Amino acid sequence: MPSKSAKSTRSASKYFRHQPQPDMCETTSIKIILDELSARHRRPKLKVSVKTLNKYYCYRRGSGTSSAIGLDELDNHVNNEGYRVRVEYGSGSKMDVLKTIVESDDCSFPIIAVNPEYFEEQNLRYDTSGATEMEHVLVVLGVNEGVQFFDPYESFMMKSTHVDEVCNSLSKPTLLRLWDNTVQPRWMVWIERVEPRLEHYGVSVSEED
Repeated sequence: MPSKSAKSTRSASKYFRHQPQPDMCETTSIKIILDELSARHRRPKLKVSVKTLNKYYCYRRGSGTSSAIGLDELDNHVNNEGYRVRVEYGSGSKMDVLKTIVESDDCSFPIIAVNPEYFEEQNLRYDTSGATEMEHVLVVLGVNEGVQFFDPYESFMMKSTHVDEVCNSLSKPTLLRLWDNTVQPRWMVWIERVEPRLEHYGVSVSEED
């Protein structure tokens, strides 16, 4: 049996995709982290199409999504494979927790919500419908001196004459300010394995029969 692939930004990049609509950042980000986790754990049944995710989230173009409903539906799906969706926000969501999730093999990469001021860091004003500004979702890939991420909106940003290059990392203070100043401060979501592993029972797992 081939060995399980390691969790890394480089391996995750194979699953990066751009959101097809300006208000599909969350469903696109979920698709990215789910595809990466599915491949890394060799669990193809974890994967869900964007069409199905949009159905879970009651997505309507121009009206955004229902995150709470969508995540409940997604949780029902991954439960069948021995996984669960975790949603955290508030004081318990800290940089060290985010780092732990990023580095844990049992977890997907996490996604976080940031204030619309994030787009000022990208030198772009984000406006999906008239004067209404929306929070945005990023896939977090690394936490060290700064915070590295993938932004599924980058193809839209590159169409702007104000953006020469999309920034894919921010300092911790800047990211924390944007992460704090949201409807649910420090909101983050990830998918984690909950099924028992043979290693937990002292059984050595070998690649040979």
